[in-house]
Amino acid sequence: DIVTRLRYLATSFPAICTFIPSIGKSVENRDIPALVINTKASTIDKHFLFQSGQHAREWIAPATTLYITEQLVSRYATDDRVKRILDRMTIDVVPMVNPDGYSFSWTNTRLWRKNRRNNGGSFGVDLNRNWDDHWCQRGASTSPSSDTYCGPSPFSEPETRAASSYVLNRGFRFDGAIDFHAYGQLILRPPGYTNTPTPDEAVLKSVGSQMQAAIRSNSGRSYTNDMAWQLYYTTGSADDWWYNAASKVKYVYCIELRDTGSSGFNLPPAQIIPTGEENFAALKYLADYVISKKN
Repeated sequence: DIVTRLRYLATSFPAICTFIPSIGKSVENRDIPALVINTKASTIDKHFLFQSGQHAREWIAPATTLYITEQLVSRYATDDRVKRILDRMTIDVVPMVNPDGYSFSWTNTRLWRKNRRNNGGSFGVDLNRNWDDHWCQRGASTSPSSDTYCGPSPFSEPETRAASSYVLNRGFRFDGAIDFHAYGQLILRPPGYTNTPTPDEAVLKSVGSQMQAAIRSNSGRSYTNDMAWQLYYTTGSADDWWYNAASKVKYVYCIELRDTGSSGFNLPPAQIIPTGEENFAALKYLADYVISKKN
């Protein structure tokens, strides 16, 4: 259980972890929890965000987010590299943005993707098409029955309102953010809505290449490093909103986890920890890089 695990981490490492029971409610009134990792070191000057669970059926995404989170907090006292990262950077973790859909994928329809909004004849809005950035253009649908239904308006869904408000109301600008998804083994950077590269294309591509190398060194797995639109066009996504909107996050990535299609969304349990380990390696490189930059 995700909430139980977050509570456990906050209880086990109270000096550096704070559990937030709810940053907002879902359509069906479930809480959207968060965890803040903050060592309170005087050297902290960077801020990072992990998010996952927008799409219900992508079970490996919250599992990987929790694995990386636990590795960071449990190694703080013994791992010099982790200590260096956490003494320079706070990390906010929102592992389950779509608790209704996630629950439904366990109890009813395994491959359910959207939230559980009652559209009147169908259910669900694709939360990663509901953010207020180039909303409901290419790669999104106006049909309520579609898996990529963008909703009746930007931020129409309480889940995306909660997740976006959390970013804007933290009192600082996040330096980086990762939205974990599955599957495909991809390291995707903005933009998703256009094939015109962002002003930060060169650095985001270079950093993505080093994350790719860290994964390969850890596990031998190959992740593709691309702009998001090269997978397919998406509009109203979290990563484009993070980069383009009021939040103005620079180091933004959407990571599509294992595998490349042989198991798809039904990734075998034996691959959960290896997926976490290889992405922990990538995260450490990204964190080190962000820390090394003055802005």
